[in-house]
Amino acid sequence: MSANVFISYNHNDTDLANRVREDLENAGFQVIIDSDNPIGFEIPRFINESIAKADFVLQLISEHFLTSAWVAQESIKAFTVAELIGKVVLPCEIDNSLSDFSFRTNAMKRFDTKIADIKAEIGYRLETGASIQDLQSQYQRLLGLKNGYDTIMAEFINKNRGDLRPANYERGMKQVITSLNKYLSMKK
Repeated sequence: MSANVFISYNHNDTDLANRVREDLENAGFQVIIDSDNPIGFEIPRFINESIAKADFVLQLISEHFLTSAWVAQESIKAFTVAELIGKVVLPCEIDNSLSDFSFRTNAMKRFDTKIADIKAEIGYRLETGASIQDLQSQYQRLLGLKNGYDTIMAEFINKNRGDLRPANYERGMKQVITSLNKYLSMKK
């Protein structure tokens, strides 16, 4: 039985995402990854369709992942869909940021700085009569990330996670594949 796995990751972690893709495909899984998204196709639509098609959502959790507003949207959708229709979300750590408590505080400070920068740009544009349409979606995504951050972090912390950090990658990838196969056998 073949299954679809959607890999959710931040573009700063593309090399590892491609390695995970290759390993999953070699193990017989069909992989959906954003590099499959055609140019010009809307990102939110691709995310929604990919999560809907996938049997599993594999999240590559890193500093970049945990501070990305796009990835936060993917995570919230994946958690929601998992609860509603029984999809499986497999979080996998690829660095130590999830277990670093100071990381969360620093991430919130970064969100505040980015939000303040966008607010300042919006204010300037409003003063000069320029459009703010391009900034509104960025602003909303960042606010959503900041406001939902505790919930997102709790979801990751409270789940058994795969360990795909460099020193553990080979062993961790075997565990991920074993877990995927266990979930598949439970569906039969």
